[in-house]
Amino acid sequence: MRGLLALGLGALLAAGVAVGGGDKKAKKPDDGGKDVKKVGGSLEGKWLYDKEGKKASLTFTKDTFTLVFDDKDTFKGTYKTDATRKPKEMDLAVTDGPEFKGKTALGIYEVEGDTLKWCASGPGVETRPKDFPTKEGEGPLYLILKRSKS
Repeated sequence: MRGLLALGLGALLAAGVAVGGGDKKAKKPDDGGKDVKKVGGSLEGKWLYDKEGKKASLTFTKDTFTLVFDDKDTFKGTYKTDATRKPKEMDLAVTDGPEFKGKTALGIYEVEGDTLKWCASGPGVETRPKDFPTKEGEGPLYLILKRSKS
């Protein structure tokens, strides 16, 4: 699973992995991760994946992300979102981690309340998913994460 998650990394995380939440303004394209206030919640904070014994956390701050797999491998980097696109787009640039340094994962995301849907191509792959797969784990990496309550 780590390999599958790492291949899809391209940056959440992340959803996911951005911030705030509440007002109905969408930010302009390539906002550097400042998809701050929009309908459906914000990316800022910690998002968790826990399925079939595999765990991951994807944390977004103003313009950085941290992705941790099974409390072991940690990937860090910067991200940009474009909330004007349908579906919304997210680029995750890996700057630190056991692999993928200097590569960017192109993805799409959707925040609905405390749920982050995130789908990405592998870091360095030059194509972005167009739509979310019908089932988690299909196609390019597709994860459904829940907002951490802590």
